Amino acid sequence: MPAACCGVLGLKPSFGRLSRHGVYPASSSLDVVGPMARDLETLVAAMTSMDSTFSAHKPLGKFRVGLVNVSCDPAIEQAIRNEMNRRGWAWEVVTLPLLDQAFEAALTVINAETWAAYSHYTGQALLGADIEARLLRAADTDSVAVQAANAVRMAFSEQVDHLLERFDTLVLPSLPRLPPLLVDVCKGESVIDLTRFLRPFNLSGHPALSVPIPYPGSSIKTGLQLIGAKGDDARLCAIAGAFL
Repeated sequence: MPAACCGVLGLKPSFGRLSRHGVYPASSSLDVVGPMARDLETLVAAMTSMDSTFSAHKPLGKFRVGLVNVSCDPAIEQAIRNEMNRRGWAWEVVTLPLLDQAFEAALTVINAETWAAYSHYTGQALLGADIEARLLRAADTDSVAVQAANAVRMAFSEQVDHLLERFDTLVLPSLPRLPPLLVDVCKGESVIDLTRFLRPFNLSGHPALSVPIPYPGSSIKTGLQLIGAKGDDARLCAIAGAFL
């Protein structure tokens, strides 16, 4: 999300690919370390320096693209189609029926894991009121909800794996809409929905790459998200290279 909001490239590697040493909390089933950069060359160089097994993939010729059908800002949907048309990409529209459930499941998991990691900070006037309130709401997440969320995790991951047997990459927006203005966030506007197309792939563990593309009628950028098979991070970057 930070990369998509800032108009730069951002890679979320396959889960567990990069060490989380020094990251807090030490344990997470969702969180990963990954680079952001202005250009793909720098992003690949950063990954290579962090992971000796990562090497730049040769440029790809033709590849199979599955365009995931989602509900989003119509201008963002059109921007993605415009960019793929401009580059001569061919695609097939596909669905991920569990996408919305995976988003909700990811929220459940992060609530449980965040409460486990940070609950001891509550009730001590150490946190801002908004953070304290969010943590206290997370306290209501029980083991039954987490078990159900992990069942969705498995089913959604299999659904994505199945599509990636047919396609080299899946394409969908990074964000469903443009980020709000800071003044609106300060007034209380929620930004949770901005992660609607991002969190599901934290849940499943697939690598995801956000690529900046023009937002129609504006000088700002929105994001196109590429999803790859687990472990195929370098190949995903090569596909992005064909896109840029």
